Amino acid sequence: MHTTLRHTSPDLVPCDVIALHRYAAFADDMLGKWGKKGNGQSDPSVRTLAKPLLMLFYAEPGSKRWKAAVDAELKKVGHRS
Repeated sequence: MHTTLRHTSPDLVPCDVIALHRYAAFADDMLGKWGKKGNGQSDPSVRTLAKPLLMLFYAEPGSKRWKAAVDAELKKVGHRS
């Protein structure tokens, strides 16, 4: 999760970046905490943990691009979670 959040938008203000890094630390701790699903994926998965982030900046300028970039990264790492 931390890898995805390292490439944040330059438009974010410092408090947004702090919030993202705190959530990333939480998500890193939670990843796989409930075990593995039948298909071998961690439960909760990276994608599950990242879903709340997709609405974090709703209606902010550039939020569609940010959500698309996050989703693209999650699809890349999805097979490893």
